[in-house]
Amino acid sequence: MHRQDRQVESHRDGRLPGKLDRTYAAIKGRTPKARVVVLGYPRIFASGPAPPD
Repeated sequence: MHRQDRQVESHRDGRLPGKLDRTYAAIKGRTPKARVVVLGYPRIFASGPAPPD
């Protein structure tokens, strides 16, 4: 696994959940009737190095 991939996973698994919780709480605090829909980003391409030509 590449260094950048590890950093992304670390952020996703470590800091991101808390940031999302705070963001959702802030939205609810400002607009309690808001409807928030959270979608993932589709993986269009496989991760890793490109195959040889």
